[in-house]
Amino acid sequence: MKPRRRAVSVCLGLSLFLLALWVPARASTQHPLPTVFEAESAERTGPVGEVEEATASGAKAVHLGPSAALTWTIALPETGRYELHLRYRARTADSNHQLRVNAATWAIGFIRTGDDWLEMTRTFPFEAGLNRVALIAGLGDIDIDQIRFTAQPRDEPTPVVELAVISPRRNVAYTIAPRALSYLVQLNGHRLDALSLDGAPVAFATATYDPLPGAITLTLAPEVLATIPPGRHQLIGTMEDGSRCESELTVEERPVLSPLIIVTCDVAHGKAVLLRLPDGSIALIDTGTADQGSQRLVPLLQRHRIHRIDHLILTHYHEDHVGGRPAVEAACSIGAVYDYHSFEPGARVVLGGVSFTVLNAWASGVDENSRSLALRCEYNGFVYSDGADNYGVNQQRALALFPELVRADVYSANHHFHGSLDVGFLRKVDAALYLVSAEEAVYARGAFMQLFKPEVEGYLKAHDGRLIETLLTREVGTIVVRARGRDDWSYETYADTEHCVIPGL
Repeated sequence: MKPRRRAVSVCLGLSLFLLALWVPARASTQHPLPTVFEAESAERTGPVGEVEEATASGAKAVHLGPSAALTWTIALPETGRYELHLRYRARTADSNHQLRVNAATWAIGFIRTGDDWLEMTRTFPFEAGLNRVALIAGLGDIDIDQIRFTAQPRDEPTPVVELAVISPRRNVAYTIAPRALSYLVQLNGHRLDALSLDGAPVAFATATYDPLPGAITLTLAPEVLATIPPGRHQLIGTMEDGSRCESELTVEERPVLSPLIIVTCDVAHGKAVLLRLPDGSIALIDTGTADQGSQRLVPLLQRHRIHRIDHLILTHYHEDHVGGRPAVEAACSIGAVYDYHSFEPGARVVLGGVSFTVLNAWASGVDENSRSLALRCEYNGFVYSDGADNYGVNQQRALALFPELVRADVYSANHHFHGSLDVGFLRKVDAALYLVSAEEAVYARGAFMQLFKPEVEGYLKAHDGRLIETLLTREVGTIVVRARGRDDWSYETYADTEHCVIPGL
């Protein structure tokens, strides 16, 4: 073959090869994998009814009765985490259900929408190829319109990248009383490869965290902490792909003198907040349930030789807030007792050197939760705000009546972030630290997962709020805040609530 013909032949062969590669790619672009899956196209189990609805996609939706399920079989292009949007309507009340992706199950909550449709957005792990996605009805009826995947920048479902997240992001340990430190790490599809402190490897143990698929607890033993010198250190978790999550650990010989100490006790689903006030007196806001009051709260008091409660403050008379009262009264002498009848909204009282302002009381509502006693506590410019079991409507009222008193350094979640909340109020709070006294049921609450996490926490992070983090007692245990004044306070966590000894309390 002559050189010219040989060159033409090679070019023609190369062109045909490139065309063969280009044609399927173009076909894939012209016929992408679907991103939207209508509810009526799903497999149905249990009491499922079709709804003719002009405002729904395709003018149809599906109503799920108790224990009903919708299941979709979905093909995805690659393994990864995908952002899933579920369009729904919950007419009467918040509802709690489950979403199963292949073998993993998540509890999910939906806020009440009335007659409107709303989208719930969450990220879940999927596999390349076929996936089974099931929505399983739990508490509360719900209408489902469709599920869809985020498709940008391509015209088909596209994985998103999320970094691993560690909590708490800050902690304090004391050499006079070394303790185990426990962290929750939401891996978000990553694998933990190593843990280091200031660049040096550190020993640790891990365990699965069952309430959140794909999350782990990470524990440093007391012996490890005993070897760490005083100072500020960086605890760094390195993933297999090189990405990292970081937490700041401050080690001190003993606690810095703090006139105000606030202890949010891990009492499962309930509330009990212990305060050592600047004059040395003790205040207790609520007592947890009967079981938690006797099994956790009273032993905590006894370990710290607290035999008198000078100020017992009862926000309202639901069992998860006052069930432990008999146990506390049997173990301690009680001074003054206050409840929602003791004050009017706007009232101020000084207890032990701390100024308490009432943001909500009996006159503010029509039932126990809406009447519960919400308090703003201020010492030397530092502000702790306790939302009791207030609803969103109570928060709106407080914001209207006391706009200058809403902002706080630390905010204790209203109604355990289980019930309604007002996004505008919580943004205005602009706290550095939000505390949630709750069990894993909170992960299935629309108020927390659908409103607080994206609309408050996400908003504050995006708009340069003061937010450091949100801590849940279910995840980190008992939480201790030590306050000396404005911009001069710290916090620490105690995973082993049943045996913890808090230095300086």
